[in-house]
Amino acid sequence: MGLVWREQLSVGNDAIDSDHKHLIEIINLAEQSLKAKNPSDLMFALDSLSNYSKEHFAREEKIASAVGYAHAQKLHLSHDALLTKLNQAIQELNEKWTDSAIENFAALLRDWLVNHVIKEDLLMKPALEKYPPGFTVKDESSTKNTPHQTPAEINSKNIGFAMSNLYIHWKKEDEIGIPIIDEQHRIIVGTINSLFFFIQMGRGLAALRPTLSALDQYTKIHFESEEGLLKQIGYPDIDAHIQLHRKLVKEMSNVVQESISQGDPTIVMTFLKGWWMGHINQEDREYAAYLASKS
Repeated sequence: MGLVWREQLSVGNDAIDSDHKHLIEIINLAEQSLKAKNPSDLMFALDSLSNYSKEHFAREEKIASAVGYAHAQKLHLSHDALLTKLNQAIQELNEKWTDSAIENFAALLRDWLVNHVIKEDLLMKPALEKYPPGFTVKDESSTKNTPHQTPAEINSKNIGFAMSNLYIHWKKEDEIGIPIIDEQHRIIVGTINSLFFFIQMGRGLAALRPTLSALDQYTKIHFESEEGLLKQIGYPDIDAHIQLHRKLVKEMSNVVQESISQGDPTIVMTFLKGWWMGHINQEDREYAAYLASKS
């Protein structure tokens, strides 16, 4: 069974909690790839884990400093050690792909995240709970004088309350009843929500490129998984479904380029919401119903 987010893991800050939930999703994907012995999917998951961890740690350290957390410097050193440990483990797995190495790496991933959350981040909870759950630091300038301020003294112009809403709310009804496909759908929805979070924080489109790239790559991997399943079950409309995938990938690429060239991130967000939820709620349900009828 994959890692499951529990409320006991919450540190009382929406941005940090959201990051931890996304890291859990990536680790679950990595574990699935390990079990399936799928190197390409695993390398994508590990690359995403390494890159997203760097972003998360940087964001977390800014928040820790802004709320006056007494051990902010120690947290930074701990983050450096965690990244080193993760990257060393990834390198070792690349060099030695054996059953024992796979099993050891899966255990390390769980220990790496759970111990980080429980032993490190939960220590910040008393400091974080003095601030609203949506508290986050918008940019570098917002942290200059905040460590010595009380919550009431925080200048709202410099602090973004970015995580008050999700762009897409995943609901039980969005599941199509195929566990691996539902898990992949949730990861993509989570990535879209992460992109929305970055936009709320006021980050430029240049900073959004890695997230857009990860979303594009993972969507292609998801489509490959889906097409493999359709071939396996003998889905009669597989050719049309594959053509739809090709069309969606091309459309997304064009919209991303348009969004970047015009400097307007809302272009890609509007497209993603309509495109993705329409794909789940319409086309994917058709093959799910076919599979159910064959059971």
